[in-house]
Amino acid sequence: MFLEQYKKDVKYYIGQEFVVPAEILEILDDYEEFLKINQGFVAVAKAEDLKLPANIKPIIEEEELLAKIESVIQTGNFKPMIDCYLMVK
Repeated sequence: MFLEQYKKDVKYYIGQEFVVPAEILEILDDYEEFLKINQGFVAVAKAEDLKLPANIKPIIEEEELLAKIESVIQTGNFKPMIDCYLMVK
């Protein structure tokens, strides 16, 4: 995986250990599954054709989620996106 090589590169070039946070690994695993079940978006013509992984729950707090996403867009700070992800887990 890309992250294994990245960890080696960080160690080699910067001389520091790099540990990927567990939340990020979980997000990447879910995204990989999302790509697989949607066949890399080849057969997806519109948003309603998308399939979600089984471990993703429906969005209940839609307004709150949209507000967080808008905040991320306005501020450029992507850390709150992890909170958005946790809202659907």
